[in-house]
Amino acid sequence: MVQKDQEFNAQTRKKQGRYDKRLILKIVSDIESGHPRKELQDQYGLGKRSIDRWMKDYGSIHYKNNIKRKSYSKLQKRTIVSAIEQGRMSIQEVQDAYGIKNSNLIRDWILQFKNENDQLCELNGQVMSKNLTKNIGSNELALEKALEEAELKIKALNTLIDLAEEQLNLDIRKVWCQAVLKTKQDNPKIGIGRLCKLFGKTRHAFYDHLWTKQKLVSVMT
Repeated sequence: MVQKDQEFNAQTRKKQGRYDKRLILKIVSDIESGHPRKELQDQYGLGKRSIDRWMKDYGSIHYKNNIKRKSYSKLQKRTIVSAIEQGRMSIQEVQDAYGIKNSNLIRDWILQFKNENDQLCELNGQVMSKNLTKNIGSNELALEKALEEAELKIKALNTLIDLAEEQLNLDIRKVWCQAVLKTKQDNPKIGIGRLCKLFGKTRHAFYDHLWTKQKLVSVMT
């Protein structure tokens, strides 16, 4: 088949580089049947202007009115690509529905929108990364501020206790064990060791204090 085409090409090409009308009509027919122009240009050594001129001069009325001049908006292309990607239509069904002869045109649209989606995803990822970094920075500042407030409150309470002990002649810190017990009752999920640390004491000191107190009570009774 290839050999016959080559023989046909050789017979229909004239010495001065011009082409026989039979070859021109064959090329026009191939294009109207959906054959890619680029392949025909390479096969016959043609320039784009030659094919454009032949299609203008020898193309059928149907081709000129319904195919050559037909264009698709970006919305139409996106709708077609979406239908294919979602499995609602095949490429062949799209060709039949929209009168598209060349399936490569549809594949080009699919690739085009895939590249656009990839670029959009990459851009969104960069924006989200920046926002996440910004949010993390804001959260860190908020935590630092809350920690400073907590430390300031502790210092204020310690100062209040010191003044009370000095002016009222009371050793308020001696009741730390009772404070641990009361806090434990109000917050049963918090461990004794953690509560003791709030008063600068150890868990061992807590139980030792309780044991000593219970022993004194038993002796007195």
